[in-house]
Amino acid sequence: MGRVLVVGFGRSGQAAARLHRARNDGRTLSVYDDNSGNLRAAENQGVQPWDGCITDVEQAIWSPGIPLSHPLATGLAAAGCEILSEVAFAAPDLPPVIGVTGTNGKSTVTGLLVHLISRSGRHAVAAGNIGTPVSEVALQTKNTAPEIVVLELSSYQLELPLGLSPVGAILTNLAPDHLDRYADVTTYYRTKWRLVEALSSAGLAVLPKNDDAVEALAAAVIPKTRLERCDGSLVDGWVTGEALDSPSGRMNLAQAATMARYLGIPEAALRQGGEDFDGLPHRRQVIGRFGGRLWIDDSKATNVAAVVAALHDAKEPVVILLGGQGKGEDYEPIAEAMMGRRVQAICYGQDGAALAKATGGQRVETLAEAVDIARDSAPLGATILLAPACASFDQFTDYAERGRVFASLAAEGGGDS
Repeated sequence: MGRVLVVGFGRSGQAAARLHRARNDGRTLSVYDDNSGNLRAAENQGVQPWDGCITDVEQAIWSPGIPLSHPLATGLAAAGCEILSEVAFAAPDLPPVIGVTGTNGKSTVTGLLVHLISRSGRHAVAAGNIGTPVSEVALQTKNTAPEIVVLELSSYQLELPLGLSPVGAILTNLAPDHLDRYADVTTYYRTKWRLVEALSSAGLAVLPKNDDAVEALAAAVIPKTRLERCDGSLVDGWVTGEALDSPSGRMNLAQAATMARYLGIPEAALRQGGEDFDGLPHRRQVIGRFGGRLWIDDSKATNVAAVVAALHDAKEPVVILLGGQGKGEDYEPIAEAMMGRRVQAICYGQDGAALAKATGGQRVETLAEAVDIARDSAPLGATILLAPACASFDQFTDYAERGRVFASLAAEGGGDS
């Protein structure tokens, strides 16, 4: 029997290893990872590090965090090894899938669609980039299978074939992002569009209305599936909770509701779900009112388009905290979104100087310093908004840790009575 190689032993790699064991197909399992901590975790779970011999590797399960330009991918492909995404590896054990991708809003739309489906009494789960590995869901289906899996897919997860044909797809929007990984923005957009191309022949693709980048892709191919475009006006008049009470929130609701209708979810469940959806952490999350200011954690706003949308929705005056590890984007659109509005920028971290230059903001080193200045300088009634426009890896493990630190720093000022 041959060998299955897990390339990258993070959460998805570990779940894929467990799924491989559950299938019990007789093939040896090994792991490749240049992180010593992940290798120790593999050995603790009974998975041996790979010895580097390519000849017996039949299948490699490739982590989306590792670019396919990695020399190992070239070597495996030259040896005739099948390179699979974790999604494709798990695909044979999955129930029907709805895929969600896009530059911004995809986690919220994923969670919201699951919420709307569940509101009708049907069993749906969220997986993929939102947090739960796809292989973990595949393992769960061996006991209690959900009726539908709503799968959030990053562009990284779409670089390799999905290995399945979703019954529905939502493309939330397209804007420049991950230009540190892709040769140009067109390559990034085309990678996102692969979800629509993978749809089943009877599937529905929900697209944003009046999105030039999306329309260019739609015009360049003849899709075999139905395309439906929508905007926030679809839910005009609906009562929504605080999490969806903004133009971008209503757009998210419109897209999720359009797909839910396609799945046969009753109108009453859609409206109730829109009203009681609580949102997701670190995505326009209201931390609280401290010192007479409203503190909002949008740590997941890791690109320029997300920051522009957050500024558009924020109540003035605004103090925005920008910074982190940049992705090669132009920050000028943020400056344009600030023009003519009462917005002050405080910029920190690796790209703090570039952000301060673009926005005319104040430059500091750390998020803690930025919070201290925001607390001292923001007028009463202001919104203090963490919307960094950057990845977090210069100072934090991930965007979630950054958001938690921000919330803790915000609360140090004491809550309003």
